[in-house]
Amino acid sequence: MARATQGLKNWKAPGHDSLPAELLKIDEDEPFVLGHLHTILVKVWNGGDIPREWKDATIKVLYKKGDRSNCNNYRGISLLSQVGKVPMKIITNRLSAFCEANNILPEEQCGFRPGRSTVDMLFVLRRLQELGRRKKIPLYMCFVDLNKAYDSVDREMLWKVVARARIPAKLIEVVRQFHDGMRARVRMDDGELSD
Repeated sequence: MARATQGLKNWKAPGHDSLPAELLKIDEDEPFVLGHLHTILVKVWNGGDIPREWKDATIKVLYKKGDRSNCNNYRGISLLSQVGKVPMKIITNRLSAFCEANNILPEEQCGFRPGRSTVDMLFVLRRLQELGRRKKIPLYMCFVDLNKAYDSVDREMLWKVVARARIPAKLIEVVRQFHDGMRARVRMDDGELSD
């Protein structure tokens, strides 16, 4: 749990509970809040329900650029409970460790993996360019940016795919519980929340 709380980013807007990540980090010296949180996490892990407040998001709409009357020129940021992020960090760490230990991900994937980044793939691309130029072989590249990819994922298909990848059922179940019944409200400019 300590690793998960330390992984929370400082100076980020909190969710509807207004609890900043820094408060959870300070609590590590005398773990009053984390002690209670640990008890709740054990219950959730052993089949209990995830508290509704951990699933709820407050969406803050931010203007990007262009015509302010065009909805496509805005993007939403989901503000989530910092307390709810702790179990998700724990699950993410366990899932990452499992995938690395069992070679679930292809070697070519560098995103969202420990010790790797997009810089690694930029190096590979640059090296391919150099080799192609030296050997006078044409090189074609295709870059795909999926628009709103997360929003369009079929959740039922996702659970089947991760199960087929031999991800432990317990990890899938807890992540699924977080997704099932999620709610979001939009925070207006005046601070009011939508229904």
